[in-house]
Amino acid sequence: MNDEAPVYAAVDRNLQQGDVFQLNMVTPLCDYRERLFRTKDGKHGGLVFSENVEGTVFCRRDLEDLLRSLPEDPDRTPPFKETTYGEKELVVVYSNLSKFFVVATQSCDLARDEGRESKPFVIVLPLVTLKDFCQSEEMPLDGRDTPGRTTFHDYLLARTSSEELMSADEMSYGNNLRKVISEWNPTSQDDKEKRNRIKDFIENRLFKSGHLYFLKADDSFKIPEGYIDFSVAHTIPTRMLENLGGYRVARIATPYREEFSSRFADRFSRIAVPKPLKPDVVPKPLKPGEI
Repeated sequence: MNDEAPVYAAVDRNLQQGDVFQLNMVTPLCDYRERLFRTKDGKHGGLVFSENVEGTVFCRRDLEDLLRSLPEDPDRTPPFKETTYGEKELVVVYSNLSKFFVVATQSCDLARDEGRESKPFVIVLPLVTLKDFCQSEEMPLDGRDTPGRTTFHDYLLARTSSEELMSADEMSYGNNLRKVISEWNPTSQDDKEKRNRIKDFIENRLFKSGHLYFLKADDSFKIPEGYIDFSVAHTIPTRMLENLGGYRVARIATPYREEFSSRFADRFSRIAVPKPLKPDVVPKPLKPGEI
């Protein structure tokens, strides 16, 4: 195989697996708390933004009590019932923000053939840049002058005062990070151990983890170095994603797209066993005098 095979290719008019989007996408986390966002008089929360009226957050019981006390209105739907114009309930949940994301759904499920519609929802996976990872991943610190926890990024800045790392953008961050780590020669044993821990995590564990898929930077497509996180999958309506087609910046190219697809499938199809089965070892012959 050609070692210089491109990781990315240009997109065409069709939405396909491996398409990379550059767009700030809110990626909410599931939550069991029912925090419903409505107008003060119980109407759908979208009206807060479209009509610039005051909104508030209700627990489900309080909202149901309010709705029973007010006249019926198409915008005062029961909790979690769509409006007549197809709007789902607005709720308050915890969330992350993804700057890049990748389509994980198979291309055949996205195609619109004659007499056949595409699937209504698409699975997308966040592409976490190395800069975002280092600025959010925390490590425990045991040194006397570094109490508690801090991120990889902040720890290295505190120890090296690197202007290159401080000013690095998404595209240059990986090279600057490796340069700082390689050129830093700490004197304390504690700093040496933590430098090696960061180095090992970035060079080995981060990219060998079963739930992560590494992608290198590409200047021509303006995609920074990072990884796809298989453990954080989200769904988005297919129609919405098609309307966002202009935000596609590239497509993972063959054969990496097929590898990505296989790794994603393997992640969810694997079966955990207590201990892998292995054949019995052939016993060593006894030496003279051994029983």
